[in-house]
Amino acid sequence: MKLNLMTVRSVFMLAAACTLFGLRANAQAPVANDSAVTMLKQFYTVYITEGAKMTEDFKKLDLLKKKYCTTKLLYKIKHTELDADPFLNAQDVDGSWVKTLSVNKDPRKEKGYIVSFRGVESNTKITVRLQVTKEKENYKIDIIEGL
Repeated sequence: MKLNLMTVRSVFMLAAACTLFGLRANAQAPVANDSAVTMLKQFYTVYITEGAKMTEDFKKLDLLKKKYCTTKLLYKIKHTELDADPFLNAQDVDGSWVKTLSVNKDPRKEKGYIVSFRGVESNTKITVRLQVTKEKENYKIDIIEGL
């Protein structure tokens, strides 16, 4: 009886330790690929800054999209009727968004990222979920959720 009680206790302790270790291991979000995060921060910083200039010259934005997006995504954007800018989930651009720009790995999707920013005056948080893919040596935006 003592042997069985000790065995049960040992198994219970081992299971508890494994569960605790597993929870701690999973509590940390997977480390985002630094190259993909860097690419997204660069894209959004320039995209927001250029979009906020209110110029009629869309060439810079088009070149930027061509550099940072897959042809599949560009085709989809071109052939979809849009109510708002799909990269910003907004119709207008606020240059102050750059100050609060945040890019994090989306734990729900293997190639997913969550881009968010907040307007200084409106204090409204905007979130864009997207996925990236690697083409040759560079990461590119491949999918924008909801598009």
